[in-house]
Amino acid sequence: MTELASLVAAAHAGPSLAPAAEATRPHVAVRTNSRWFAIAAPDVVEAIALPPITRVPAAPSHLLGVAMIRTRLVTLVDLEQLVAARPTPQLERGRVVVIRADDVEVGVVAMATRGLLRLPDGAVDEVAPPERPVWIAREVALDDVRFAVIDVGALIHRVLRGQRS
Repeated sequence: MTELASLVAAAHAGPSLAPAAEATRPHVAVRTNSRWFAIAAPDVVEAIALPPITRVPAAPSHLLGVAMIRTRLVTLVDLEQLVAARPTPQLERGRVVVIRADDVEVGVVAMATRGLLRLPDGAVDEVAPPERPVWIAREVALDDVRFAVIDVGALIHRVLRGQRS
């Protein structure tokens, strides 16, 4: 059979039964100590070098303080403190990823960012482990790394109310 004949035969055979590609969505990867988090790219305002932090008296340990970021006063949060009650080491090369939900901005402090990656699009885990905070929507493995996908709205709601989980 010629190449043209096989193409015509394939066209008349109907649609292929090959599995459809899984939908993905871009996320920004953020690393605290040994944990990786993923934040949907549309929820990220910017990622910058760690600015000077002004501590707030009597603030919970996961609230590191506030920082001026491009003329805005932004509250900085330590995800490692929220999850494991131990601080993320603040290195000279630390980063802040500013996230936004409902016109409220919060800065997430990280040791490193991995840039954009495409994670499978999925809903919130129906059955989450009881120890997992409600602001972690689900967990996804990619390239032997496990990412906790953050529900930005839930995280900001919890942080502004001073709650840990």
